[in-house]
Amino acid sequence: MSGIASSIVGTCGLCRTKGTRLCYSDLIPKAISRWIRLSMNGDPNPNPVVITQDRALQRNFRVAEYFLCPLCEDRLNKGGESWVLKNAYRGGASFPMRDALASASQVVQLSEAKFFDVSLNENFQLQKLICFFVGIFWKAAAREWTSVDHKTQLDFGPYEEGFRSYLMGAAEFPERAALVINLSGNAKPLICALYPYGGGHIEGTRQYRVALPGMAAWLHIGNLPAELKEMCAVRRNRVALVDDLDQLFVRDGGRLIGRTKPASSLLAHR
Repeated sequence: MSGIASSIVGTCGLCRTKGTRLCYSDLIPKAISRWIRLSMNGDPNPNPVVITQDRALQRNFRVAEYFLCPLCEDRLNKGGESWVLKNAYRGGASFPMRDALASASQVVQLSEAKFFDVSLNENFQLQKLICFFVGIFWKAAAREWTSVDHKTQLDFGPYEEGFRSYLMGAAEFPERAALVINLSGNAKPLICALYPYGGGHIEGTRQYRVALPGMAAWLHIGNLPAELKEMCAVRRNRVALVDDLDQLFVRDGGRLIGRTKPASSLLAHR
C-alpha cells in the first residue's frame, strides 16, 4: 500500500470519513506481483498469468480501486502488511516467517500439516499476520474490484461490518468466524498468488481462500465446528505448517484454469 492520496475525493471504506482524498488501494500488495515477475526472469513474457472467469492470459495487471484514505492505508500497513512482506517468502532460500516456527511449540500433528502455538514466540508477530489476511478478505467483500475483464466481490453479508470494526480496533473478531493460516513446508514454494475467492459451504460454514507466495489463509464464516475453532489463529494463536502447500496452489489454480479459455500466448507454452 502506497498511502499516497490522489485527487479523487470520496468516503473511506474503512474509517468511513467522508469528503477525504482517497488512495489507489491494492487488493493484495503490489509487491507480490513484482515478486512473481522477478521469479519469471528469463521467460519471454515475464508477466504473471492472470486467471479470470472466462480466460487465462499473461498481463501485468493491478487489482486496485480508489478506496481508502491515507490514514487507513497506513493503519493496514503498520498493522500487518509491512511486517508480513518483510518476513514472507519471495524466492531463494530465505523464509523468515517459517524459520521463526523453529522456536515455537508444536501442538497438533495432522497427516499433512503441523500446528504450532506462536503466542510466546517473539520473532513471530501473529497479530500482524492476522490483520494482514483479515484486511485482504475484508477489502474483497467491502466493494467491487475490477479484474481484467470482470468485476468481483465476496459476499460476507452482515459479517462484513464485523470485520471492518475489528480492523478499526472497535470490536473483537467476529464470534462466528475462524481464520486458518497456513505456511508452506515446500523447500522452495511457488511464487504465485490466488486472489480472494470462494464462498462454498464446507463443514457448515462458508469458506473463503486467498493464497500468496509461501502462505495461504482460509476464512470460515457460520456455524463453526469444534475442529475449526481449534485451528483458528485468532482464538488459539496457532499457525499451520503444511507439508505440500504448493499442491493446493496447483489444485485450486488448475480448477480455475480448467474453466477458462487460455490466451494464445499461454497455448504456445504447452
